Amino acid sequence: MRFWEDVWVGNASLKTSFQRLFSLSANQEQKVEEVGGWEGSEWQWRLQWRRNRFEWESELVITLHLCITRASVKRYISDVQVWGEEELEKYTVNSAYKCLARKANGTQQEVFEILWKDTAFPSVLTTTWRALFDRIPTRECLYRRGV
Repeated sequence: MRFWEDVWVGNASLKTSFQRLFSLSANQEQKVEEVGGWEGSEWQWRLQWRRNRFEWESELVITLHLCITRASVKRYISDVQVWGEEELEKYTVNSAYKCLARKANGTQQEVFEILWKDTAFPSVLTTTWRALFDRIPTRECLYRRGV
């Protein structure tokens, strides 16, 4: 997990929530595990900055620290990406449909903005885009085309 760019704490990436701090960070490309370390049995964050912060930026750092300390960093457990829509965190087509159906109430532009901001694999994004434009060769689609 990338510290600033992936959604690993809260509902948005830290880059989005703390844009000013991201621009000052010397840890921009690092993973979560590289921005901290274990001191004995306790995890300590080691954020680095490219310059000294102004007083009002220090208040943002405090807010950032409060946000990231809510995350539970565990030793000896692999970092994995999970599907957060199901109780068992397993991906199912049904859960994906329900997720898309909840967001389908917006305009087409809003749906595409959500789609292209997502950090899913490009093949998944392309398939979703094709499904939204009814370009997947289902029986019904092929029948309409005379195939």
